[in-house]
This record gives sequence, C-alpha cells and structure tokens, in this order.
Amino acid sequence: MRRHWLPYVTMVLLGLPGFAGAETGVTNDTIKVGSVYAVTGANAQYGLARISTKMAFDEINRKGGIHGRKIELIIEDGACDRAKSVAAVKKLVHSDQVFALFGGVCSTAVKAATQSTIEAKVPWVVLSPAAQNIMDPFTPYVFGARPSSFDQTDLLVRASKQEGYKRIALMTSSDDYGVQARKGVEKAAPQLGLQLVATEIHNFGDTDFTPQLLKIQAAKPDAILLTSYLKEIAIILRQSYELGLRAPRLATASVTTTIEKIVPKEALDNLIAVTPLKDIEDGPTFAKFRQALKEAAPDLAAQPGMPDYLVIMGYYNVSIFAEGLKRAGRDLTREKFIAALESINSFDTGALAGKVSFSKTDHDGLRSLGYYRYTLDKASGGLGRKFIGTIDLR
Repeated sequence: MRRHWLPYVTMVLLGLPGFAGAETGVTNDTIKVGSVYAVTGANAQYGLARISTKMAFDEINRKGGIHGRKIELIIEDGACDRAKSVAAVKKLVHSDQVFALFGGVCSTAVKAATQSTIEAKVPWVVLSPAAQNIMDPFTPYVFGARPSSFDQTDLLVRASKQEGYKRIALMTSSDDYGVQARKGVEKAAPQLGLQLVATEIHNFGDTDFTPQLLKIQAAKPDAILLTSYLKEIAIILRQSYELGLRAPRLATASVTTTIEKIVPKEALDNLIAVTPLKDIEDGPTFAKFRQALKEAAPDLAAQPGMPDYLVIMGYYNVSIFAEGLKRAGRDLTREKFIAALESINSFDTGALAGKVSFSKTDHDGLRSLGYYRYTLDKASGGLGRKFIGTIDLR
C-alpha cells in the first residue's frame, strides 16, 4: 500500500509538472496578490486608489481571470508610515504568502518596505512612490510606471523655462522624496539657464511655513517650485497667498484635485501642476472610467475632486500587472512573471502620459509626464483647469 502511494507523494513533494501549487501564492484557480495603501493616517486620501485597484481586479475576475486563474487581492493598511508599511508587507509576504504585490504610494514607506520583498524575491509593481531611490539602485524585484521625483522636477524646471521665469525658489520636504526632488532641481536648473535663488526645507506634518516663505519672499523669485505632499502643499499655497507672495507656483503630482476643496480658489490661480496622466481627470479621456466608478464605487465617485489621478492610476496601472501575468503564461512562476514584465515595451495603459517600457536593466517604466494650469476667472469667480500638454523626458 505504501509503495502504491509513493510515486504520487514523490510527485507532490518535488512539484513536478501538473502540480498547481508549486509556486507560492498560486493555486490551480487563484493567484494571491498583496497590496499596501494608506487606509488610515494623515495621507489616507492617497489610499483611496485601493478602491479602483480592487475594481480593476474584480473586472478581470468577472471575465474569467488570467489563464483560468482569478486574482485574490489582499489589501493591508500601511498608513504612509514606514514602520506600519514594513509590518504590512512582511505579513503579506510571510503570513499571507502572496505571489506578488501591486500598489503603494508614499515614497519613504514604500522604500523601507521593499527590503522585505527583495529579500524574499517577491516582485512588486508599485503604483506611485516618486522618490528615485525606489528604483535606484536597481533590483529585479521592483517595477514602477510612476512619475519619479527626478522627472517631476525636470518637468517643473522645463515648464519654468517655457514660462519665461529665470529665478526660481524651491520649497521641499525633508524625506526621501524631498531629497531626491531637490537633487533633481539642483541638476536641471543650471542646465536650462535658471538660477535657484532659495531652497527651503520642511518636515512632514509641519503646519506653519511662514519662516520658510518669508525667506523665499526676500529672495524675490520669479516662480516657486513645490515638491511635497498634498496636505503640506495645500497649507503652503494658502499661507503664501495670505502673506501676499504672488510669485507663480509650480507643484509636483502630489497636488490632486482634492486640493480644490481645501485651498481657497484665489490661492490656486495660475498654479501649474504635474500629472502622470495624458489628460486632466475630468477631461474626455476618462469619461467612461468616471461612469464605471459611479457604478462600482458610488460613494467614492460622489466625493469632491474624485476621481483624482491616483484613483485613475490605481485602476489603469493594473493593466500592466495583468499584462505581465498574461505573458508569463499558465505555468506561472515569479521568475517568469519578472521576465514577462521586462518584455513589455511601449505598452499603452490608456491613461498615462506616455507608453510603458521595461527592460532587464531598467524597471522605471514611465518617462513622460503631463502638466496643467489652474486659472481663476476674475469676472465669474470660477476656477478652471486646462491641460497644457505632455513632455517626453527620456
């Protein structure tokens, strides 16, 4: 009797062809995917993208999944906090034993958490953490099609040049994102003949930026570049307006449409902001998505400023993850998934400002960004946005 069962037991233990559970997180009919978003905390607004991410995976499952397998999505709260994000990722990797990860927004938290996935050799397609050190130094286990801090500041400096500004000031955060952004501005400005006349730094969570703004005001810049987070940028815009600082502002993609409900419209006039998208969120490009969001997540769709660019990315960037799974085939392994993602070239998500390309030595997939301008109509008092265009930064 023992001899009768021995060949079968040996086959299972060795994971020979035909055994569906050979790869961690993969069964005959499911693929377990982990995701970390800020569900709570000061930057929980960024975590709303988890809803559109689930929406995209649900649509894939309703269509039968990928190669006969449906996606089992497990979402954990990282709260945009380093320690909480590390703990969340460790749970997903070691306890839930996911096949791969998708998502993640805040740079410092994601950077710290990637160490766990790299050590476990678990691939992670991040959503939008901008700090360049998410991708540098290179690791085969992290992919991203997001607006990097270097590319965002490159675009801000180029836009400043196009607007005719010669003297620029920079207000930036003290974390990884801010450090990388500052390096980007310091590199790009002299190359384009612009003078950086002031650089002021603040900490995450600060609420009074008066000392920094007064120093910037004294430097008399033609424009001010803002590289920080939504909450902090909103306060900076309001306080700069209250101080009578009228120099035009150019801000990174941390500015989402939510800012319109927390900053006086007068303080948003002539603000230029970066976007990873090829149109503004309420533009014609995303009409079908806005309708789908109303049907799938009516409470989210009803919120002012929704969908913002992160919610749109949370949905459309799933197509990159899904494309990798499709190319990897039915005999799915992490190594094949990584190789499949690396084979993606000029992939159109339908939303991003440029096409996504990876390679064996470069997992930074998006190098084109868009930008738009807020304008206050003095006669009607209405605030509008106009998409200016996209710039290829390769």
